[in-house]
Order: sequence, then C-alpha cells, then structure tokens
Amino acid sequence: MSEIVEKETLDLGEGLELQIIKNIISSRNFLVSVIEHIEPKFFENATARICISITKDHFAKFSDTVTANILKAESRNYLTPKDDEHLFLRELEIIGNLPLRDETYLKAKVLEHCQFQALKRAILKSADLLVERGQDFKNKINESIKKALSITENSDLGLNYFKNPEERIVSEMKYKKFIKTGLTKLDDILNGGWSAEDTPLVAVVAPTGMGKSIFLCKFGSVAIWLGHKVVHFTHELADTKTAARYDSLLTNIGQSQRLARKDELIKKLEILKSSYGEILRIKEFPTKSCSPNMMRAYLEKLRDTEGFVPELIINDYLDLMVANFNAFTDNDYAQQKRVSEELRGIAQEFEVPIITASQTNRGGSGKDVVEEKGKDGQSHIISGMISGTDIAESYGKVFTSDLLLTVNQTMQDRMNGKCNLFVAKNRNGKSGDVIPLSIIYEMMNITDWTPKKINLGGDDDTQGGTND
Repeated sequence: MSEIVEKETLDLGEGLELQIIKNIISSRNFLVSVIEHIEPKFFENATARICISITKDHFAKFSDTVTANILKAESRNYLTPKDDEHLFLRELEIIGNLPLRDETYLKAKVLEHCQFQALKRAILKSADLLVERGQDFKNKINESIKKALSITENSDLGLNYFKNPEERIVSEMKYKKFIKTGLTKLDDILNGGWSAEDTPLVAVVAPTGMGKSIFLCKFGSVAIWLGHKVVHFTHELADTKTAARYDSLLTNIGQSQRLARKDELIKKLEILKSSYGEILRIKEFPTKSCSPNMMRAYLEKLRDTEGFVPELIINDYLDLMVANFNAFTDNDYAQQKRVSEELRGIAQEFEVPIITASQTNRGGSGKDVVEEKGKDGQSHIISGMISGTDIAESYGKVFTSDLLLTVNQTMQDRMNGKCNLFVAKNRNGKSGDVIPLSIIYEMMNITDWTPKKINLGGDDDTQGGTND
C-alpha cells in the first residue's frame, strides 16, 4: 500500500484535484464520504473532470470505486474531440504515482474545494441575474449563494417531510415558473404550461411529414410573445428556413408573402424587437453531427459571451443527434435513448424546459379518432391515437421524457387543416387526453388559441401575447 502522507498541506488547484482522484480510486470509504459533493464542473483539470464523470457513473452502476485500469478503459467513452488523450494518459500515470493523503484532512480540503467552486459559479450566475434584473432576482441570488455555502460534510440530509409543510407548499407555488404552450387545453393539463420542475423534457412524436417542426416553432413563438428567451436548435432545416417559419408566426405574414411584403415584415420585427428585445437564437448543426455536450458548450458560450440565458430550449430534433459517446454495440435506438437521457440532464442542469421531437414509423398515421362514452359520462379514446404499440421501440428512446405528445392526422384531416394531439404520457399529471387542433400551413401555425393583438402596423395585426 502507498504511504499515507499526513502533514503536508495542499493548496486549492489542479494539484489538489489530481490528489483527490488518487484517494478516490484507492479508498471506497473516502469515495462514499465525498461523492455527494464532487461534480465534474467543480474541477478545473480536464483529466480530473473525466475521472470524476467515470467514477460517479461507475459508482451509480456498481456501488464501487474505479481502478486506474477502469479509468483508462472507459476514457474512450468520455473524451471529447477537444480533449488531449495523450495528456489524459500521462496525468493518469502521475495520479498512480502520487502518495495517499490522510483521508480526514483531504475530505476537509475536498469540501473546501467544492464549496469554493460552487461559490464561484454562484457569483458568476448572480452577476447575470443582476444584469437581467428579472422577476425575483434578489431571492434567486440569495438562494444561489446560500446553496453554495451549504456544502458541508452533511449538507444534504434529505427533506424532513413533516417540518413546516406550509412553507414547502407555499414555496412551490411561489417560485415555480410556467411558460404557456399556446394551446389552451394543453395548458390546463399542465396546470399552466411548461416548467423546469414538471416538464424538463418534452417529446413531440409523429411520423415523417406530420408537422413535428411546426409544433416546435409554434411552442417557441408563443414563448417569445410572452417575453421569454428562446434557443432553437435545428439539425435538419437550415437556420434561415427555421427563421422563415418564425417570420410567419410572429408577424402573421404567410410563407408565400414574406418576400413580397418584405418591408412590412421587417417593420413588424423591429417593433417586436423594441418590445421584447433580441430574445431568439437559432443554432443550426448539420445532421448527425451534434451531441448534447456540443449543445451544452454552445449554451455556455452564449451565456458567457452575450449573457443570454434561455428560458425555453427547442430541439429539432432528437433522432438527428448523436450521443456524447458511442458504445461498441450501440444501434440507432440505443444512441437515441441515450441522447434523450442526456438532453434531460441538460434541462435539469440549466433549469429550463427542453422541447424536442422524435420520429415514429408510418404505422401511427392515417388513423381515425374513435371515442366512446363511459359510465361516468365522459368520452374515452378507444382507438385512433399513436400509442406505445405504434411507436414500438421509438417509445423507448423518448421514455425519459416527462411529457410525451403524439401528433395524429388522417389524410382527410390534412386536407381539412386539422390534427389531434394525444397526451401519451404525463409524468406529473393525467394522460390520455386528445386535443383537436387546426393547422394553417401557410402560416406554419397550429391554433386553438386566441391571444391578444399587438399593433405592429398594417391592416392585419398579428396575434401574440397572452390569453390572460
């Protein structure tokens, strides 16, 4: 066994980070005592970050620490193109040659290090909140700092259920932030709309050509009308094509009229900009080139360079992405399932709902909606909706989602500009509801909503805002 060094002190920094890895891979007891607090984002050294990621994933699966050999073997699944594999292997060898430190002393240093990193991130986040001066920003800053300072050996003892339930419930009501969907019945089902707490990941599932992208742009445009910042990722449509859809949704000028009415369109967009600011970013990635980690890097860059922090993320769409790493035996389904899990992780990390889409086979299209009256007098759907059977393995790849919506349309429906949205899964509420909708293809819009009108000039004031 390596000699345990008790007296030599360590400063915060990369030397400490590598020493932490040494003790973690050498002692399960030490790992258990610190695993609650260590996060990859708290480590400056890239090798340490990768080792922490592997260690936490391995512990979650096997309840045991990793070895140097496991770190070496698993690193290929965690290294990104910008990571230096040779540097990682060299530093892994350095870690192997480090002496063990006294666990009591090093545990205190770990807590100090994690608190320092958490406090640094909280201060940077607080600076953004000060600039934005959004609703309740003072309390958000206070909570952010308090959470960072709460990192101690026993910082999280769980929720004491019976201690002050009124405070818990009132806090939930006060701080939960909803973003309206733009579809009245869906807002009712979700008790107000999208939220980072109840719907961190939403999946819209439909066969090809059924209007997944139209739904996503609709949801994004409603959020914009309500003054929320939106990031829209596109992996199929060009960013300019996606922008053209928002043109119609935000100005009420049809797709075929955009160029002919260019001056009017630009004038309306300038009015919107003066009212809400520049609150939409559209980022295009080539098909099958973007991983969730690339999305994360873009969001961080957007935050750090422009101070732009989205309140809603649209991702068009899941099937056209690649996972952060590929296992040797992965098929498309396994990759897409992991992408779904990784997207939910981003939603939780950034505390923002993500709405994505996924494609199923044609088996779910062309169905008629069949309802029957139950003994309770209520209508119940007995057939006609894309369900788990129709989606087959596609359902599994989006099973991580908190809300699963399927788009259903017969040929007759398409001719009549209609479709049905089916709530196939709702983790935090009821499912099984059918929402009849109208599709206006010229406007790239889906409606059941009559929002207030904002005068953008011209005779055809565009619809937007809220329906409050």
